[in-house]
Amino acid sequence: MRQFTDLENHLLELVDTEGAIAFLQRLVQSDSQNPPGNEMQTALIIRKKLDEIGLMTEVQEVEPGRFNVIGLLAGESEEQLLFNGHMDTVKTGEPNTWTKPPLGGLIEDGRLYGRGACDMKSGLAAMIFAIEALVKCGITPHKSILFTAVIDEEVFFKGTRALIDTGKLKHCTRAYVSEPTSLCIATSLQGAAEFTARTYGKAAHCGMAENGINAIIPMAEFATELNKLNDRLKGKGALLGFPVNPSLNVGSIKGGIDITLVPDYCEMNFDRQVFPGEDMQQAIDEIHEIFKQVCSKYGTRNELTCNQYFNYWKVDKAHPVAQTAVHCHEMVTGSKPDDTLFRAYAEVEMIAQQGIPGIIYGPGSILQAHRPDEYVELDEFITALKTYALIGLDFIR
Repeated sequence: MRQFTDLENHLLELVDTEGAIAFLQRLVQSDSQNPPGNEMQTALIIRKKLDEIGLMTEVQEVEPGRFNVIGLLAGESEEQLLFNGHMDTVKTGEPNTWTKPPLGGLIEDGRLYGRGACDMKSGLAAMIFAIEALVKCGITPHKSILFTAVIDEEVFFKGTRALIDTGKLKHCTRAYVSEPTSLCIATSLQGAAEFTARTYGKAAHCGMAENGINAIIPMAEFATELNKLNDRLKGKGALLGFPVNPSLNVGSIKGGIDITLVPDYCEMNFDRQVFPGEDMQQAIDEIHEIFKQVCSKYGTRNELTCNQYFNYWKVDKAHPVAQTAVHCHEMVTGSKPDDTLFRAYAEVEMIAQQGIPGIIYGPGSILQAHRPDEYVELDEFITALKTYALIGLDFIR
């Protein structure tokens, strides 16, 4: 590992760690749960900070009351490095499942707690304060940095889709998405297909159940068959070169009204995770075939819908977008980061479809996301901040 240059040392000295932590607290304390998709307060906090830094800023209305925030550190060249993250979070859930205030931004034992702490307001804050350090450094940027804080990543990806559809990313040649990777470099991403299955029966009094058709029975068998498919997927990861396996999860099921009635309707929602090297359409078709075989035994009305799917993604580990992150992380920490498969969705896949190579790298563990007492380790947060600063410096000079 080479020694820091004077400029790099100066840059890292300008990192405002205390200010970054206080800013992250404010972001976590701003409620941006999605649904309903109320990112406004978070967007205003970010816009104000970008203005203070001196970036060229813009708010992009994606739908009424919901705005992306865009900041540009303009260089002599139009070529841009993209720093991207999302402002929305999943819902906090039942307050009694938390031991810390869900929107408190509480700091305890080196951790900052609250919904969005790791997924992914810490990533946003780290990127913002990395850009601030670059501006304070006073160098004239040759290339540009585009920072985008987007809405709706947790549901329909409307924010990043709006960036793409309006040409906001047309000058970007590299991208970094700050989803929580525990400071590993994610150069691959699993895809997923999301389904809703419905079975229909005939209602009747439970005392004369033979006069009805129970819609739960075929659904129960279908759920059993899906579990068998999940078992068959075990070991497939090793064949594809991964230490973990693709999976299938039944997320919700509902049917019937009361014990006294034969249920005439049942609905189940589930997803199938799809790894790089698998065929998405084959995975979808296999599930349709299983459902068809099960339902054919019962002769009742049924339907299966693939609500949405998003493809897996992979970038060459030797690409400069990945190697720069590896190098900069190593400079900050003294050790090389691990490469990993990101086992959730990230909009790097959408960005890659536009011909923009990218990676996922961010503070926090994905295992802490979407659960009570979500937190980020502040040491990881500061490491990510410094790494982003060095990545930005490498690109713009």
